[in-house]
Amino acid sequence: MIILLIWRKNKRKGMTKYQMLSQYLPKVMEQCIARLDIAMFSAILRELALEIPTDPISDPVVDSKVLPIPAGDLSFGSGAQLKNFVGNWSRWLTDMFGMDVEDCVQEDQEEKGENDEKQGGAGEPKSFVLLNYLSDLLMLPKDMLIDRKIRPEVCPSISLSLVIRVLCNFTPDEFCPDFVPGTVLEALNAELKKKERLKVLRDLHVINC
Repeated sequence: MIILLIWRKNKRKGMTKYQMLSQYLPKVMEQCIARLDIAMFSAILRELALEIPTDPISDPVVDSKVLPIPAGDLSFGSGAQLKNFVGNWSRWLTDMFGMDVEDCVQEDQEEKGENDEKQGGAGEPKSFVLLNYLSDLLMLPKDMLIDRKIRPEVCPSISLSLVIRVLCNFTPDEFCPDFVPGTVLEALNAELKKKERLKVLRDLHVINC
């Protein structure tokens, strides 16, 4: 319905179908890619490839063969493989639909203002945000995640509970033969419990007010 209204509005302006398509196709593709990103991220975090998805909205992927890496395969090597897939997909989107990832990120940074520019940072990837962050998380030395300043830089869109879930299912391989240190999991679990207690206290304060 919304698309039809937009089409009628632009038709009155004298725009051709091709002009309207070229104007709105990148925006439509951006929304589709965001949905695909969430779906694949949720599917990869399943512990088993044959596990049946429980949420048809956030986890609609039924056939695990469409995933860039096997479901439940969380290792340094799979992180590198995932990063390679995402890079190829992003370049394809740029070639096919003119979705220049670097230009979009630069525009987002300029809109944030001078304060954000002083803080630095490469900006959030435009395409496959969650898959990008998951690949970085899998390849990062796990003891660095204890530092609260590191996590917002590496995976700001992944919640602490999901970070812990990834680490609990992390499997050593030839590129990273070590398991996640128990001290890292203990520190992150303690931080998560502290956040949950603070949330409960805030909720109680709101109710009492």
